[in-house]
Amino acid sequence: MSEIKTNKDEQKKYRALKYLMIALFGIAFLAGVFARSNDLPQKRMSEDGNGLEENKWEVAHVDDLTSDYAPDIDTRRELGDKLRDNPDNPELHNEMGIALAKDGLVSEAMIHFNKAIELDPRNAAAHHNVGVVYEFMGEYDTARIYIEKAHEFNPENKETAKTLNRIEFVLEYRPEGREKYEADLNKALAAMGKGCTDLDYASAILEGLVVENPSGMEALNALAVVKARTGDADDAERILKQVIDEEPGYIYAYINLATIYESKKDYSKALDFLAKAKNLADDKKSIRELDKRIREINKKL
Repeated sequence: MSEIKTNKDEQKKYRALKYLMIALFGIAFLAGVFARSNDLPQKRMSEDGNGLEENKWEVAHVDDLTSDYAPDIDTRRELGDKLRDNPDNPELHNEMGIALAKDGLVSEAMIHFNKAIELDPRNAAAHHNVGVVYEFMGEYDTARIYIEKAHEFNPENKETAKTLNRIEFVLEYRPEGREKYEADLNKALAAMGKGCTDLDYASAILEGLVVENPSGMEALNALAVVKARTGDADDAERILKQVIDEEPGYIYAYINLATIYESKKDYSKALDFLAKAKNLADDKKSIRELDKRIREINKKL
C-alpha cells in the first residue's frame, strides 16, 4: 500500500481540489441541484481477514481526490437576461453567483453573492455561498463568520450546519494539524494492510480521528472497514450509512456496504449498492471492476 503523500506542494494541490469540490457541492445544494463527487477507487485493501475475498474493501487515500466541472454558459446567459429585467432581485443574484462559482469564476460570483446580501441582509443562502467561497480560498476565519450568519438566519438547514462543522474542523486542523491527521490515517491504513497485522491498533487510531474530526470521511470509512473485518458488520453498516448521509458522492462507502451485504448473503442489497457505486464512477477501469463484481454476485442468486 502506498503512503499518503506529505510533500507540501502535493498537500496544497490536494487541499485546493478538495475544498473546491466541497465549496461547489455546498453552493449547488443551496441551488436545489445535487452535485456529486467524482472520487474514484484507485487503491484497494488486501485480503480482509474475515472470510471475504481479496480486493473488496475500499479505503480513501487523500491523493485520490479529483474534481472536474463543465462550464454552464447557457445558464449564465439566461440568468443575465433575467437580471437585466430584475436587477434588484436577490435570489437571481444568488443564482448567478452559483452559476459563476460552478464555472470557476469566483471573483465574479462574489460580486453577485454580496449584491444578494446587500439587497436582502438576512439571505441565508447568499451568506452560506460567500462562506464556502472564502473556504475555498483558504480564508477559514472569514468563512466561519458568514456560515454562522447563514446558520443564524436559517437554523433548520442541515447543509449549513454541516458546512459549519467542516470549517470548524479545518480551523482546528490547520496545515500542521492536517499533516498529523494524514500521518495518523497512514498508520491506521498500514495496520489494516497485508495480513491484517493489527486491526486493534488501527481501530484505536481511527476512533481518535473520528472523535477529533467527525467530518473526516476517510477515517469514518476506514473505521467501518475495521469494524466489518473484526465481525461487527452491523456497526460498520451504521457508520457507512452515516458517511453516505454526510457525503452522498463518497463511492467507497457504497462499495463497502455492498461487501457487507454480500457477506450476509443479501445479494439484492449488495447489487443495489454496487449499482450506485457504478453510477458514481466515471473511469473505465473502475466501471469494469464493478461490473465484474456485479456479474459474480448475480451468479450467486
